Amino acid sequence: MENDQIALLQEHQHNPPSKIEKPKRHMLILDDCQGSNVYTVARAGMLNHLSIKHRHVPVNICFLVQSWVGVPRTIRLNATQYLIFKTSDVMQLDQIYSAFANTVSRECFDSVYHEATKDEHSFLYIDVVPKEPWMQFRKGFNDFLVVSGGEIRNVKRNRLKRKQHEEKEDTCDSEEETDSQLSTSKKQIQ
Repeated sequence: MENDQIALLQEHQHNPPSKIEKPKRHMLILDDCQGSNVYTVARAGMLNHLSIKHRHVPVNICFLVQSWVGVPRTIRLNATQYLIFKTSDVMQLDQIYSAFANTVSRECFDSVYHEATKDEHSFLYIDVVPKEPWMQFRKGFNDFLVVSGGEIRNVKRNRLKRKQHEEKEDTCDSEEETDSQLSTSKKQIQ
């Protein structure tokens, strides 16, 4: 250790540094701004910059839109979560799929989308940077749609937490028993 480091430790009586509080985060919600001057060239530049650097500001930004292409491409590429409600516009789904083409096949995407949006007011939640790869798709906020071996398993979040707790207590459960506990519905991908 160097002398200046030793002096610094002695000055603070060898106490660990005090806890630094994280800055409070803010949320910016832009609702139905397509066709307004929010996306004009001058403001779009500022909005694009904010969408790229928002993690450093700190602010969470929610864009509530009716059309996928109405949002500037820079903003779409920097988004980390998408909530996609039921639509009959096939072109919109094609454009949405093209953003995720490297993660799943089109057939798989269509199956996940239809499973997630089949109920009234339900939506497909896509996490672009999930903690685990199987956590990419959800039906609403609480049901993970796990794609595996040509099937979609609907895994409820509370069952997942219970499963993780049970695994900590008893690691002797077989994989087949765990799968049967998690599976609330199965659907073959067409």
